[in-house]
This record gives sequence, C-alpha cells and structure tokens, in this order.
Amino acid sequence: MHTGSTFGYVSQLTLLPDLGIGVFSTMTGSDNYHVTRRLLHLYILDHVMGESPWITPEDACGFEQPAWTNNNGMSRDRSHKAARPLEEYVGVFGNYPYGEINVYTDSHGNETHLMLGYGKLGKFRLLPTSRADEFEGEGQGHNWMQHLSIASFSSSLEGGVIDRVLVSFDYRDPPVFLRGMTDTSRDSCSWQQLDNGGSPGLFCPLRSSHLSAKTLLLVILLVDALS
Repeated sequence: MHTGSTFGYVSQLTLLPDLGIGVFSTMTGSDNYHVTRRLLHLYILDHVMGESPWITPEDACGFEQPAWTNNNGMSRDRSHKAARPLEEYVGVFGNYPYGEINVYTDSHGNETHLMLGYGKLGKFRLLPTSRADEFEGEGQGHNWMQHLSIASFSSSLEGGVIDRVLVSFDYRDPPVFLRGMTDTSRDSCSWQQLDNGGSPGLFCPLRSSHLSAKTLLLVILLVDALS
C-alpha cells in the first residue's frame, strides 16, 4: 500500500501480488491521514476477494455524526481584522517554479474581501488571523475543497511596502512570491555550486531557496508537461 499527496490531488496504490490483485485510486481535494483512500481500498478488496465488507455505502451515509471532523486547518474565528488597508496587499507576485499569484479585492454589497488567484481555477478568500499581515485562504468556486493554511505578507524593509508573500502551497518548503516578479521563465535561473561544497543545484532569483538536482528534475518535467 503506497500513497501520494500534493496540493489538491491525492492517490493510492494497493497491491496483493500473491493474489494478482491491484487497486489504484486518485481524487481531487485533500485526504488527511489517508483515511478516505484506505477505507475505499479495503472496501474494494473485500469485494474482489469475495469477503463481506465491514461497512456498506448505506451505513457510511447513515452515520448520525461524522466519523471524524476536518476543517482543513481553517480557524473558525472570523473576528480578526487585517493589520493594514487591504489595498496595500494587492498586486502580482511571482516565484519560480510556481509562477504568479494575483492578490486583489472583491466587493459584495458592503463587504470587501481580499482574494488570492492562482492559475485558472485557484481562487481563495484571504481571512485575517490573529497575527499581523497573516491570512488563511478559504477555497472558492471549483476550488472550494482546498484551503491555504497560511498566506503571510511581509516587507523587505521594516515598516515598508508589502513586497513578498509566503504561501503554503507546500507545507514543508512554502514558496515565497515577490511583488512585481512576472518573468518566471527558465532563463531567470542559473546552475550554481553551493559555497559549502554541497551538491550543485539551480539557483532562481524568484525563489527563496536553492533547488537541488533532484528537485530540478521534477521542475523540468512539470514545465515540459505544461509547455
């Protein structure tokens, strides 16, 4: 049994070699702790092997209370206010290899919300947290099932204009997007050797960290697939 997860996409492969049985599933959204995928595969395997499943779809839909609760890490406190006028966060921010995000305002009636757009489908309503210039992202539209645990704005100069934002597209190494950086082509990066004698990698001005050779391979495959 092997799982795979990335932002907005999860999968699982289960193999029983001695029985010649394999199950593969993939789905959009999130699946914390692999709960949904594992239950689904166990249910399918019970059927394939002629066993009686321990749970049926009718039972699963008939629970009075959900088996677990999951709010994707979103806070339920909506009382916090942004530390500065929303217009100061607005702009286009860039990062290699993630591309560009667009931060803008959206008004409905008497309410104005800060929004983050990424690609054609990525749309998030940014909700202030208790920390200054930090927001949570609530998925909107087609992206309703996916949320951002953090979008943290900052300035390279103390008390200056907001010029960067860290976004939790990858919780292990959140990318930093820089204001006005719209040249996200491969030409903006160069192959360099680290000063500490480590393995060479790709250094990109639009990214906060040094990309290893292993990460570079994944980046190239992704860019070629999308180009």
